[in-house]
Amino acid sequence: MNDGLDVNSCEHCPALVESRGQIVNGAGPADADLVFVGEGPGETEDQHGEPFVGRSGDVLNEALQDVGVRRDEVRITNCVRCRPPDNRDPSTGELSNCRGYIETEINRIDPTLIITLGKVPSEHLLNRSVKITAESGDIVDARIAGVSRRVLLSVHPAATLYDRSQRDGFFETIGRASELSGISDDGGDGQSRLGEFWTHEFSRPSHSLGSNRPRTARSLRYPSWPGRVTGLLHCGCFRYSPLLWGRPRHSRFWDNSRRDQGTERTGVEDASVGRTAR
Repeated sequence: MNDGLDVNSCEHCPALVESRGQIVNGAGPADADLVFVGEGPGETEDQHGEPFVGRSGDVLNEALQDVGVRRDEVRITNCVRCRPPDNRDPSTGELSNCRGYIETEINRIDPTLIITLGKVPSEHLLNRSVKITAESGDIVDARIAGVSRRVLLSVHPAATLYDRSQRDGFFETIGRASELSGISDDGGDGQSRLGEFWTHEFSRPSHSLGSNRPRTARSLRYPSWPGRVTGLLHCGCFRYSPLLWGRPRHSRFWDNSRRDQGTERTGVEDASVGRTAR
């Protein structure tokens, strides 16, 4: 590795060594406040040697631009640095072989916030099952290489290419990351913002309504039961009843979000678009 960020040579995974065109290292400043972590390089990334330069990269770039953040201000990397054969998901062993690289990269950069793009990186860094459609937008505390890190879960940008209803939620999550990190147009201290967010969230009673999911930091727009009821009354109709369950969602997105909770793998991650969109 070069300064702990770039991997110049690795042959731990024979199948990936055979299928890759080159090792695809992370891109962006070594002191970035935001680090985006994807699953692995696709065909376009393998050709260009940079993460998220395909169709998914275009979506990510647009979302960053929408909140006034330049791509060269953030760090973008992947759980594995070599393209798996036939665009399949990386195996558990391959993820494990690359774990040291991503942990070292995160520790050297020491970001304010990590954003996981999709189910695979979310589960890999959190070491638990993740229903990414339902949990997208949550901030969780994760121990990565023994260090506590704040991680913002997000759907993969490719999800917006086949399901337009996820576009607004993805853009909202990127905007939230920008705001909490303090690198958006309005500036500010990202660490203090996250500290205030975390203190506020964890000082209130549980909001789980019978759920046994670990507590996560939710949207501050309606952070408590009175706030959610106020939001419901303000909306004036019960089509916004998802406010009672957590992060506000527009009614036209709700059915899709609830429907997808049972099948978290998405068509673009498994089939036609695959990593060529990343």
